[in-house]
Parts: sequence; structure tokens; C-alpha cells
Amino acid sequence: MRFTGLHGLNAIAATAYDIDQKFGKEYSKRASKYIAYLQENDLTANIGMTDVKGNRSPRPIEQADPDLYLHGVDERKEGIKEGIIVRGAKAHQTGALNAHEIIVAPSTAEYNGVATVSHIREKITDMIHMNETMYACYLAASYEVIPTPSGVYAVNNLLSNT
Repeated sequence: MRFTGLHGLNAIAATAYDIDQKFGKEYSKRASKYIAYLQENDLTANIGMTDVKGNRSPRPIEQADPDLYLHGVDERKEGIKEGIIVRGAKAHQTGALNAHEIIVAPSTAEYNGVATVSHIREKITDMIHMNETMYACYLAASYEVIPTPSGVYAVNNLLSNT
């Protein structure tokens, strides 16, 4: 599997496992199934994390145009198309052009409770951008991984500079 947002998929797998353990869900099975799908089909994926922002003063939910931020609009609980329906935008990611699939992540600023503090949002965005550029370091550090209880192997952060 080639994955330009490797850290994103690892975070999804590890977080899904933790949620399963705490709340008795089965999200990690879905994550594992998705990883297997990518591997079996030799697909690349990218993680879309950067919001297009619009007016930085109001919170995402307070934007005049709600599609400036990715947001849930519906949930389907039956059938082949089961899942969450989202609408909105994420800014392009460096590897998106070469990806077969794009995984979107929630607004980092909103998730961390700093949606009204624009300078913190900018710093978080810069940190995310820097993290994306460190993919080559992940490869260099991949032989010194640390197994976690979820089955995900975490890279050595000192070697990967993340």
C-alpha cells in the first residue's frame, strides 16, 4: 500500500481501536477493512485536513457559507451506501493529485476547541503542513517501529521528526 498521508491512516486505526475499547464499538474492524482494500488494490490515499477557512473570525458552524468547512449533512444506516454524508470543502493536499482516494479529517482547530483563535489555527495549519512534508522521514524511520496494543506500528518520533 502506498499512502501519502500515512500518519493519518495510523491515527485513524489507533483512534478507532481506542474508541472500540472504551465504548464497545467496532470501528477498528472498518479501519482494517479499508486498509486491506487499499493494499489489495494497490491504491494510494491522501488525508485532507486543511480547511479553506473563509472568514477566520466566526467558528465553522457560524460561517455565512457553511460549505467553507466540511460538515455532516446526513447519515445512512442501511444498504450498500451506508455511512455519513458530508458536504463542504478542504484545501488541496500536496499528494492529492496522485491519490486514488482522499480521506477527510475534522477541523483541527474546531476539534481542539480553539476555533475562535485565528493565530493558533494558523500555527496548527503550519504544523500539519510540516507533518505532511516529513513522509520521507517516515520511510527512513520505518524499520524502528513500536508496536501498540491496537496492532498499529508507531514510528519512532525522534527519527521521523514528527
